[in-house]
Amino acid sequence: MNNEHKKQVSQAINAWIEEGNNERSQNQLCKISKVSPVIVQAIRAGESTYKASKSSEKSIQIVDSHFYKLAEAVGLKFEKEIHFNNQNFTQVHNLCRYAQGKHRRGIIDSVDSGAGKTYALEAYARANKKAIYIKATSMMKGRDLITKIMEVLKITPQGKRAVTHLDQITERFIQPGNVIIIDELEHSSPDMWRVIKDIEDATYNKIGLILAGKGLITELHTAAVRNKKLMPQVWRRFKNNKVKLKALSRNNVIAACEEHGITDKPVQRLLAKHVEDWSQLNEYIKDIHDMLISRGLEVSEDTVKQLFELDEYSNF
Repeated sequence: MNNEHKKQVSQAINAWIEEGNNERSQNQLCKISKVSPVIVQAIRAGESTYKASKSSEKSIQIVDSHFYKLAEAVGLKFEKEIHFNNQNFTQVHNLCRYAQGKHRRGIIDSVDSGAGKTYALEAYARANKKAIYIKATSMMKGRDLITKIMEVLKITPQGKRAVTHLDQITERFIQPGNVIIIDELEHSSPDMWRVIKDIEDATYNKIGLILAGKGLITELHTAAVRNKKLMPQVWRRFKNNKVKLKALSRNNVIAACEEHGITDKPVQRLLAKHVEDWSQLNEYIKDIHDMLISRGLEVSEDTVKQLFELDEYSNF
């Protein structure tokens, strides 16, 4: 549970207690939620730690399960989102922010699937009203890309000509601080690159444009060296700002566990052994929170093994 969610819980339980209903009090909330008064009092004060007694000098971290129990007791509902504060996520957001603010071009490449590229790009677009995110497919043609951008921008097509539709896109979206992010571009067709080049020409120095895909840096550089149609120009415009994301490491798994309250060392080692990419790590940590922590159950090597049915063959 992140700090914003904890703040929402604190505000919600204070509002619940202070509503003026005679049946609502801190003691009653403790009985309903089965959370001790000293912890409830600390959370009401916006604290994430508590002291076992007035004479104690040691502060104890309030586990997420207490926040979840209190949230449920007062009827607070929110989506739990697992966010990894890792280098890949930061690099993606830094480049997107730079491209958006300075109207620059950029390439985001991942050495392997599951490096968190798509997750980070989608998160950036959700948090920025002036950013649009487009996910391409291997079957997509240039006209399909134009149609998809128009759908995201909610533009009604005028006529049937693609060039007219491109004019509509540029007229609507060319405003300071805007950025277009096109993902999953590896192995795209020549027709797709023709349209991307047209978009790039029409928006150059006017908005930001980010291209992303697995192995995209090598793919674009190779196409430019071989002098494939339009590719030298595309490579020249984008090559100066590029990021290559790294694969998940054992230390990444352990750090993510610590960040999200999974501190048992055997559990961390177990996940480091079996988790192969950021997407899988996201699912495992979220399930541990949903199925164990939020229910006040023990998070141990045995309970996690049982939850995910992990054995010596699980990572094959």
